[in-house]
Amino acid sequence: MPPSENSKPSEKFDFTLNEIRTWGGDRLFDEAMSRYVDQGSVANVTWDGMVCSAEVNHAGHVMNTSFRADSAGSGLVSNLCPCITSRRDGRICVHMLAAAITLAKEAA
Repeated sequence: MPPSENSKPSEKFDFTLNEIRTWGGDRLFDEAMSRYVDQGSVANVTWDGMVCSAEVNHAGHVMNTSFRADSAGSGLVSNLCPCITSRRDGRICVHMLAAAITLAKEAA
């Protein structure tokens, strides 16, 4: 979902891990943690106030993933990852969650 017209970019990434968990559910969140975050497979994470971009080492190659977020507390995010889960199914993917988790940990 796109950000609302009233949302304002935040210089600080202010989403909590619990909020991020709600985006994809427990199973996907835990998979993002164990498969990517805990393995150090997420790099070059940036936040421009509405869009997060990151490089995720996936199956031996780098995947450039990103997502757009509304203000914290709204729970609205748009997955911009090029993976098949995002493109074909339009669902939140593990790569996007790994980027968000990494960004939240860096912002803490």
